[in-house]
Amino acid sequence: MIQVESLHRLTDDQFNKLSDLVFYHSGIVISNDKRTLLESRLSKRVRTLKLAGLSAYYQYLNENKDQELIHLLDVVTTNVTSFFRENSHFKILTDDLLVPKIQQIKQGNDKNELSIWSAGCSTGEEAISILISLLEVIDDDSINIKVLATDLSLKCLQAANSAKYSKHHFTKFSEIMLKKYFIEEDNYYVAKPVITSKITWRHFNLKNSFRFENKFDAIFCRNVMIYFNQAFRDSLVERFRNNLRSDGMLFVGLSESLNRKKLKLQYHSPSVYINKGI
Repeated sequence: MIQVESLHRLTDDQFNKLSDLVFYHSGIVISNDKRTLLESRLSKRVRTLKLAGLSAYYQYLNENKDQELIHLLDVVTTNVTSFFRENSHFKILTDDLLVPKIQQIKQGNDKNELSIWSAGCSTGEEAISILISLLEVIDDDSINIKVLATDLSLKCLQAANSAKYSKHHFTKFSEIMLKKYFIEEDNYYVAKPVITSKITWRHFNLKNSFRFENKFDAIFCRNVMIYFNQAFRDSLVERFRNNLRSDGMLFVGLSESLNRKKLKLQYHSPSVYINKGI
């Protein structure tokens, strides 16, 4: 019985050390109530590697940490997304950020560029939704739009970079919009160059320190920080603020709340904050 259990369960010591390893390298907190979920996900990796069980995987990880760590982080990340998820954010992006930006450009008071960061882009739907929302408002090439889309999961980034999605993903698209931005291939839709040419996909770990040379007009980090502890969330939000332009916007998930006592951003609306240099 003990041998059978060891195939499907981590020991307490293995679970604690593995959780610490994940937190150290990603900031993701794996609490004890997520233990069964973690073991279930790791079992798939065990089968891929053709190992005897989770204890064998734990040993394999320790012996091959440099090459296996990226796969472990792929396993622990949750990648639930869709096009135009939490749709109110995209209207705020165009109405409260883009429209004033266009006016400033016309008056010669701002540079002819709009830069957005999708931090935690998963398989790419968020970044594409951001770009389409902006392109639908801009009817010419008067503004150079750049979208940086990053994620911890290499598996997700590979899918995002293909810009290829099965048809059931497009329930929120009109027929006109679908034909405007995608090409039909068998049972899939593939994004046209008007989309792919403006998005840069990059592997990125939010646990690492970062300072971008050019600041962003908006940063989307939605439904990501719920996996971090409060101290890391506070640190991450401050780093986001340091990489936002004046009056730039930070979008977090509708179910996420920020620490108002330490927040140096101005509240705009639920889950939306503005960098006012507070």
